[in-house]
Amino acid sequence: MRWLGLCAVMFCAVLFADRGMVPYNPRIKVFEPGQNAVIAFNGEEELLYLTTSVRASGRTRAVQLVPFPTKPEVSKGDISVLRAIERFLWPRVWRHRGWKAAQDTAGGLRNAVQVLQQQRIGSHNLTTIRADEKKALLEWLTKRLGGRIDNRAWFKRLRSILSHYHACGFRYWVLDEVELNSSTRFVEPLVYRFRCPFMFYPLVVSSLMEGETTITVAAFSADAAPFIKAMPKGFRDVLLLPNGERGVLTLSSDQLKSIWQDAAELFGSGETVELCIYRYKGEVKFESDVPETVGMRKRVASLFEKLAKVSKDAEPKVAWVLADLAEDYLFAVPDKAEMLKEMRKRCKIAPERAKPEVVAAIKRALGYIICGLKDFGLKTLRGVSARSMPNHYLAAIKFLLTVLKDF
Repeated sequence: MRWLGLCAVMFCAVLFADRGMVPYNPRIKVFEPGQNAVIAFNGEEELLYLTTSVRASGRTRAVQLVPFPTKPEVSKGDISVLRAIERFLWPRVWRHRGWKAAQDTAGGLRNAVQVLQQQRIGSHNLTTIRADEKKALLEWLTKRLGGRIDNRAWFKRLRSILSHYHACGFRYWVLDEVELNSSTRFVEPLVYRFRCPFMFYPLVVSSLMEGETTITVAAFSADAAPFIKAMPKGFRDVLLLPNGERGVLTLSSDQLKSIWQDAAELFGSGETVELCIYRYKGEVKFESDVPETVGMRKRVASLFEKLAKVSKDAEPKVAWVLADLAEDYLFAVPDKAEMLKEMRKRCKIAPERAKPEVVAAIKRALGYIICGLKDFGLKTLRGVSARSMPNHYLAAIKFLLTVLKDF
């Protein structure tokens, strides 16, 4: 079925579908006709299922780059996930809309650099690195590419992209070395699993490519609205519902289990999950990611300062919870670690934790606010406050609602 073409491209919440490609010979142009991503996100962790098709203007080796806020685990992607999405959606959506509608939707879906891990998965030759200094990363890449880059315009673009992610606090990269020629090559899917307090899909890194592309992103999350709000210009909704309108499909985490078990495990049993599918066709030139990551370090630093200030008047258990909720953002402001330590030390013993789905929902709300989606964040906080949880978590939510109202 041609729907499999879409399945290979979609699933959103952020990231392998958008990779940058660095050719060993920068005078060779690299093209990415198709980018495919399936993402699952619960507020604390993201699974990013990514594959792509690539070609070059001549024979060359190239390194694909994917940025991450935290160290990712990489594993082989299972094509059965894509078939399961097809089986799930066909009787619920496309059977009611006819085969042509299905085809239309499916058409495109501070130290030096530290090498943390090297592994081979199928045809992928993967290297996971951490680079605290952008200059060190640029020098390391230049050396890996042969020590000299003659194409000054391309080198300037590479430096700008590395600077962008460094400014956002991203220190981890996964490199995948591939062989390219003028024939379009389908790259086997990989799954990246990483901790992240917001749904992330990197687009800026794709600007290393040339020409036009088709990106189809499908996302499973507890709330699709913030992700949809954050979609850049040029992306359009391609999920046709039985009523003929485009929108969001709701399913349960138990139903998701039959599609992608690893993704379902990110959510509690019986939790509601929303699916959206968006597509972009056009030039591979992006100035922002999903969500907008420019200025994130400044916003996170401001959040930490506000939480440290209010925690002084809070009960010790509440101060501990506030520090715990903010910890996932240390990737952006590692210099604030001592601040969280001070917030925690008043509590001699770690207090009782709320249920995982409650903690994830609160962190998801903080992610919305940090990413400039304050209304969604405050709404989520109010909603989660109605759930059952220890009193110190409820008190922490009340503090957050007060402090972040004018954030």
